[in-house]
Amino acid sequence: MSSEVKQRYKYIDAVKGLAILTIVLMHFEDGVFSTLFNVWCGLFMIAAFYFMSGWITGIKDIHITPKQLFKKRLRQLGAPYFGFVIIILAFDLLLVLFGFLDIKLLGRDLYCAITLRGIGALWFLPVLLFGEWLFSLVRYYKYKCLLALTLFSITLIISYFYDNVWMKFRDLNDLHRIIDAPIRPVVSAFKAWPIIGLGFLGGKYIGKRLEELGSVQLISIGTILTAFSVWLIIKPTFHIYYLNDVLSRTIPTLGFICLFIVVKSSPALNFFTYWGRNSLILLGTHYSITLVFFKLFDSRILHHASFSGSLTLIYFALAILVTYPMVALFNGKLKFMLGKK
Repeated sequence: MSSEVKQRYKYIDAVKGLAILTIVLMHFEDGVFSTLFNVWCGLFMIAAFYFMSGWITGIKDIHITPKQLFKKRLRQLGAPYFGFVIIILAFDLLLVLFGFLDIKLLGRDLYCAITLRGIGALWFLPVLLFGEWLFSLVRYYKYKCLLALTLFSITLIISYFYDNVWMKFRDLNDLHRIIDAPIRPVVSAFKAWPIIGLGFLGGKYIGKRLEELGSVQLISIGTILTAFSVWLIIKPTFHIYYLNDVLSRTIPTLGFICLFIVVKSSPALNFFTYWGRNSLILLGTHYSITLVFFKLFDSRILHHASFSGSLTLIYFALAILVTYPMVALFNGKLKFMLGKK
């Protein structure tokens, strides 16, 4: 890819970088930010990856059949999934041997890995894989509208019963959580594909047009969209099931796309683009390794009763710092674990 094209799509990595850094921040912080800020971040941070997945396919006009896509993404997402599972389980085993972790929790993590529920944040990888595959079925089916309507109806039904019926029972006891493990990634994949589809349509029909707009226009659009996404949380405009949820998850991402296009040539954006390119590594290590380590340090060394307050922001910054050498390792000798040749 030429340097011109790389520069052109730098904003894509920046949006992904912002999303993964927000995910890590939300997992670390406790009691620092307002509930509104946490809810807003929680809505867009995962959905941004779904949306950008579709956006990349749309703006680059990528044509790949469902079978080809599944095979390709199985290598790109499946290899990291099982690679990080092995690393995390090995880390868990060390914690068990040193008395920091109950062996039952090791068994729980193993079960979550096998059922694709995922250990920690790893659930995202199989969900993205199957979500992309579901959308590709719609894209390449002869009767696109019919299949899209059918899948969307199934998505609404599954989502409604999972959120409003099953969720009431899921955490009642261990049996319900065991049953939930293989169900949750399926439900999440169905919830993901419409957002991937919206990203595809956005990238295909307005992606290049946005790049042609002036800075003032992009800043105005980005600011309005971001503000509107906050307004949807403060005072929901729509009370139609699923619609408000989808809007709250996609609008801020589109807003950030506009804002990052404006500063795509700025060196200040490099921090976000770096973590956008290496988001997979940060996703796989932060929740079940660095967060666990700092929680142990906080409780066993500093003897704090709870992992909360402004100190969690310091731990967040340290977690980002200690991940830099991990990035070098995974992009070097361990690149096969990321599905790279």
